[in-house]
Amino acid sequence: MKRLSGVKINKLDFIPIKQGDLLYHEGPLLSVFKDALSDNYYFYKWSDCDDKAHRWLVFKVAIKHLKAFFDKQISIRQLILEQPFSYFLDLDTYLEPINIALVAVANMPESYLPEQDSYFEVDDFESYGLILQKELKERTLAIA
Repeated sequence: MKRLSGVKINKLDFIPIKQGDLLYHEGPLLSVFKDALSDNYYFYKWSDCDDKAHRWLVFKVAIKHLKAFFDKQISIRQLILEQPFSYFLDLDTYLEPINIALVAVANMPESYLPEQDSYFEVDDFESYGLILQKELKERTLAIA
């Protein structure tokens, strides 16, 4: 795995509850988590692996940006690059954290970032994407 230039931390500053997978191929590639104690969403993007762990790029996604993503106004790459920092989480085969690092976006390896055109496409994403998109639209209607 690539060497990261960041700060090692002991734990995430939120309690992740998995909501579903957006991309899946022989395992999850992009998953959505929600903080158990707030209304914050996080994307977990699979980034790398070795014989000890799988590395996940974890980044916060504001609800307005999540809506923009589903409306194809913003790509996954843009969601990442808009953050000042993201987490990198190395999980062992039992899904236990081996390492957690806080990394400035400017220090992220380019190979860990998705392509420029990483927009939401119904045919490419799992059905959970449509479920979340509908929930967000219903939430917007309920607030209006």
